[in-house]
Amino acid sequence: MNRDKILIILIIIAAFFVRIYNYNYPPLLWDEASLGYNAYSILKTGRDEYGQYFPLVFKSFGDYKPGLYVYLALPFIALFGLNPLAVRLPSIILGSFIPLIAYLFTKKYFKNKLLPLFFAAVIAFNPFNIHFSRGAWETNVLTFELLLASYFFFNKKYFWSSVIFGLSLYTYQSGKLVSLLIICALLIINISKNFFKKDFIIKFIFPLIIFCIPIIYGLLFTEQGNRLKVVNLFSYPRSPAETQIIINETNPLDNQIFHSQLIFFARNFLIRYFNHF
Repeated sequence: MNRDKILIILIIIAAFFVRIYNYNYPPLLWDEASLGYNAYSILKTGRDEYGQYFPLVFKSFGDYKPGLYVYLALPFIALFGLNPLAVRLPSIILGSFIPLIAYLFTKKYFKNKLLPLFFAAVIAFNPFNIHFSRGAWETNVLTFELLLASYFFFNKKYFWSSVIFGLSLYTYQSGKLVSLLIICALLIINISKNFFKKDFIIKFIFPLIIFCIPIIYGLLFTEQGNRLKVVNLFSYPRSPAETQIIINETNPLDNQIFHSQLIFFARNFLIRYFNHF
């Protein structure tokens, strides 16, 4: 085993240690507890807390969580019981392997042998990555999936790339948007005639379509679309009373310049965007 392999193994071990150390602090948040409880319920009965049989999306607190993390936690809960370690282990383990994917990515495109190791070490001890890896955060699993799927794509392992991208749709709500944007970017950046060949369509495009069908059906015909309705900017229109007050207190020119629907939605978007931070 050469020096680089030894060093990357040591980096992964160190990454795992800093993520699992004192794993019970802070205590489980309610979202983490919900994931663990549903995983335990599936393990014991095959149904979630609402009696749904092996659902892909969990109603939970009415936020309709994509279900992949619940199923990732199943084997750990079966081994260790229903406790914080079992609930958080999927995130801890996958977060510990993010430096490895970063190492492989960097090694593929840079000739400098030290840079991939440096990049892996930076991610292994990155405070943000450590934070999200220590809890049962679906966004951490999504980060791992997007990196791995992109890595497979660049190595022309299109089927596995498609499968991982497909699973990301069932990992975290934002994955439905982020994965699509990354896929479009990959297709544009790496566009070639090969992408229109039957082999690429069968291995990459077709599996993605299969993964998307339940998502589209759920959003259009079931309560899973409620989450989109809640976070949709257009779900909070200006009330008729507020509109009438503005009309009464302004002239038509001021109304068009400062209080039009376009300005109203743009202001709401910016307020919500900066409130996020």
